[in-house]
Amino acid sequence: TKKIHIIVSHCKSDLHWISSFTRGFNVASIHVITKCGEPINAFLGMATIEVLPNVGRCDHTYAYYISKLLDQKVLKGEEKDSIVLFIKDYIREERLLKG
Repeated sequence: TKKIHIIVSHCKSDLHWISSFTRGFNVASIHVITKCGEPINAFLGMATIEVLPNVGRCDHTYAYYISKLLDQKVLKGEEKDSIVLFIKDYIREERLLKG
């Protein structure tokens, strides 16, 4: 089973949907990068929360993760068994994967 690493670019939206979005998947890590000074309104258990200055929108968030953190999460030799998913903090309910 592939390990899934989820990176969320957070600004203002509630992240309550993440638990249903990830249910049934082999989630190895969740990394939330928040930039707008707003609270994260959800219990994310295993998530790592990181605060960065509000520059560059979500593209900056993803580039930051790739350049600074990816090698710490997806270890050498595990690349073929890993999926890295970059998402924004807002996903409409009808777009969530249904089991």
